[in-house]
Amino acid sequence: MCDDLMSGANSTTEALDLQAQLIQMLSSAGLVLKNGLLIAMNSRTDSRRFAVGEREIATDGKLLLLGSESGYIKGVGLQSHEQIFQHQCESAVNCCCFISSSSVAFGTQDGKVWLFDLRARQPVTIWEESNSPVLCLISVKNGVFCGRADGSSSYIAFVTDRCIQLTGPGFDPVYCMAYNGESIYTGSRDGLIRKYNVQF
Repeated sequence: MCDDLMSGANSTTEALDLQAQLIQMLSSAGLVLKNGLLIAMNSRTDSRRFAVGEREIATDGKLLLLGSESGYIKGVGLQSHEQIFQHQCESAVNCCCFISSSSVAFGTQDGKVWLFDLRARQPVTIWEESNSPVLCLISVKNGVFCGRADGSSSYIAFVTDRCIQLTGPGFDPVYCMAYNGESIYTGSRDGLIRKYNVQF
């Protein structure tokens, strides 16, 4: 970024003036440029580092969810590139989705569906309706639809006791699901995409 600014300068003096302006702008924003990295200084004088990226747009305040075979669900800040939280589960985390800005759901290899509070950084509820691995999850109207390795697809409501079971592909795993506001779509190993009109 600094080199790009300098290449537009007509003289060494102009380049030094541009560099001084850049340093002053960064300093007023509480930033320091060192070796191509921006270092943000806070009031406690500790720092966090993040790479300067021209392609990075609107990453502030956004969280990336990661599930791992080792059983961890992790949250990483997109702008800071730092881990925000981590939670260890008893089984591999196969899928995850945001429910709201403060909660996420994820499914594990042992068949559990977890509702996790990001503020408290702990599980709120765990559903154990089947031992079949949860392969996909989508958030739909105060609940989640989950697709499993045994071919079943079901809806778990967070607030009510309502349960919806979709007729599926028999014993072929359901790998993906989508919702367009009216219908649920599933994709499974048998190569078919199924459409369900569900009334909530």
